[in-house]
Amino acid sequence: MDPAVKPLASARSSYPGWVALLLTLILTGLVPSPAAWATPVRVIFDTDMGSDCDDVGALAILHVYADRGQAEIIGCIFSSGKVPYGAGVVEAINVYYGRPHIPVGAAHDGLVGDPVDKMTAEKLAKDTAAFGNRMVHNRDAEEMTALNRRLLASQPDHSVTYLTVGHTKGLHDLLVSPPDAASPLSGFELVQRKVQRWVALGALGAAIRRGASRRTGISSSTGPPRTPGIWSSVSRCQCSTWTAGTTF
Repeated sequence: MDPAVKPLASARSSYPGWVALLLTLILTGLVPSPAAWATPVRVIFDTDMGSDCDDVGALAILHVYADRGQAEIIGCIFSSGKVPYGAGVVEAINVYYGRPHIPVGAAHDGLVGDPVDKMTAEKLAKDTAAFGNRMVHNRDAEEMTALNRRLLASQPDHSVTYLTVGHTKGLHDLLVSPPDAASPLSGFELVQRKVQRWVALGALGAAIRRGASRRTGISSSTGPPRTPGIWSSVSRCQCSTWTAGTTF
């Protein structure tokens, strides 16, 4: 077994969604074909880590792809402000996989997220001696929209895959953001210029209403999976205006 994957073995055996998650990452184009491995996919990982184990596994799998030269994690966004220690957990995972340099941004408000700390994120984030993370509280991280804009502004046009695992508050705040020191573009314009594809992991087994798209660009005539708790009115608004490639 690949040493980088070994820590996930017990989780996979108890969580059937791992199979679907892994296949989704491979089959939807997040990971390139062998012929394209010379150019790793640039990924911003946007997570609501703290509610369930799927986010931990998705980030771990992403690190394995980075180990193989198939992906480059240019930044992580923790968008669930109601879990105030999520940024510390994200950084701890990055440290474990040998990438402590990956910038982590976080929500500094408490507007969105699961108020129940199902992953004992506070305990994990505060155990810096065990996990090597420097961040503990979300406010130890850069504000998520500021980081998102800075990351995108520094990337080549149409080169970034934006990966959301869970709700889409981080992406929403990016889209409605005004110009700043990082870029004279609005958030929507910045995303149009820099993002090649939005991959949304969540509701993998959900029914899709007629006309919706799993693997193509999203226009006003299509929409997201109809899954309460995963797709809010914010997500529906994003899907009605999104112009880049999209995979649900």
